[in-house]
Amino acid sequence: MNAQKLVELGARIADRRADDLCTPIWILDLVRAMGPIALDPCSNPWSMVGAEVSYSARRGVDGLATPWDFVLRTLEIQGSIFVNPPYSKPGPWCDAARDAARAGRQVFVLSKLDPSTQWSATLRGVASARVDFYKRISFDGGAHKTGMFPSTLVYCGAFPLEFVDLFAPHGDARSAAR
Repeated sequence: MNAQKLVELGARIADRRADDLCTPIWILDLVRAMGPIALDPCSNPWSMVGAEVSYSARRGVDGLATPWDFVLRTLEIQGSIFVNPPYSKPGPWCDAARDAARAGRQVFVLSKLDPSTQWSATLRGVASARVDFYKRISFDGGAHKTGMFPSTLVYCGAFPLEFVDLFAPHGDARSAAR
């Protein structure tokens, strides 16, 4: 690798912030087992989500500016919404996830596990299922590659038992009906 490439690579890595944590592939593979990911409203330039549509504030597109259900209906895209919000400020993202779930969208939200917060109550209020991971997730990039907090994945959709079956080996997975 030449010196210029190393400088460019170093600049990109140094530009990553603490909230630029990318979801690991193994989680995304399990999410994709439940169908394609249509929207990643909280992306970053390093994301591996591979959604049909992704928004990134780093690219000048605010994922909270337009209701997610409206985006998918307007573009006539089918699939789920996957959100890995900034752990430093998940509240607005959880509110948007709630709204999309109430509109009938399948939504996955990967967040820190903190049931003492209002945003967590918001998510759990619309959840069909969730998994509280046994281990801290090793994220790709950011200042804290291994999360400083335990994580949970909240699922809003019509297939909670399928979700529980897929994620049970990785944590305390349960449907809202249990």
